[in-house]
Amino acid sequence: MNLILTALLVFGQSPKVEIPEIIKGEPNSFITVLPTTNGKSVKYVYLDKGLNVFPSSLLSNPIATVVTAPKGKYRLLAYTALADVPSDPAICVINVGNVPDAAPFGPYIPKPDVPDDNKPDNNKPDDNKPAPKDPLEEALKGIWGGLSSNDKQAAAKAAKLAELYREGARAALDTSTDPQTGNLRYMTVGDVYTKINTLAKGVLTNDDLYDVRDRLRAEMNSVLPRDAKAPLTDEVRNKLAREFSRYSNILEKLK
Repeated sequence: MNLILTALLVFGQSPKVEIPEIIKGEPNSFITVLPTTNGKSVKYVYLDKGLNVFPSSLLSNPIATVVTAPKGKYRLLAYTALADVPSDPAICVINVGNVPDAAPFGPYIPKPDVPDDNKPDNNKPDDNKPAPKDPLEEALKGIWGGLSSNDKQAAAKAAKLAELYREGARAALDTSTDPQTGNLRYMTVGDVYTKINTLAKGVLTNDDLYDVRDRLRAEMNSVLPRDAKAPLTDEVRNKLAREFSRYSNILEKLK
């Protein structure tokens, strides 16, 4: 009977989610996105790298989200569902720092000024200019705020996760051979990933730092080889080691 009543209530209604076409905010500040919808919850997907979407598990309102990003212009997709029927997706533009409308999507990189040969210091580097912020580091800092307040062991777990990626970097650069087979210990991308996953099972549970690890998995999928059978060329080894060391450095800063 409950199923019948539910079906009657939603009969004739189409799932919908409406979101402003443009939402403005300041760089690296919290920007709230609150759509209009007839669904009970809304899912969000960022379409441009650099936009960090807070995990829904950290928010009390199931239809809202909070995003952060460096200066730039980003697309955010939202959708909902009614009675297992998905809505059409809605897309809005998050304009962070009031960048020009003609700017491409992603972090804003202004065009360099044309050098003036009459100014001898024109090409002199600005030592006082701050280094650009790593979007991944900013995303993990945002996630960390909610996790660390609910998990007293979060810092210790982050240190363990950092060491796992250190081991992954070492494995990627390891060109030693197995004395029994004479083969390289690490021949494929999958060999390195297996090393990390095997070590992780001994020090972390599946739920430990889940949102942090989920964001790191998304980063890996976007920049690292996904084919486990891909051979470890020198270029691939260096790329894996560089990325894993980057993750470790960021995790070690989380306190």
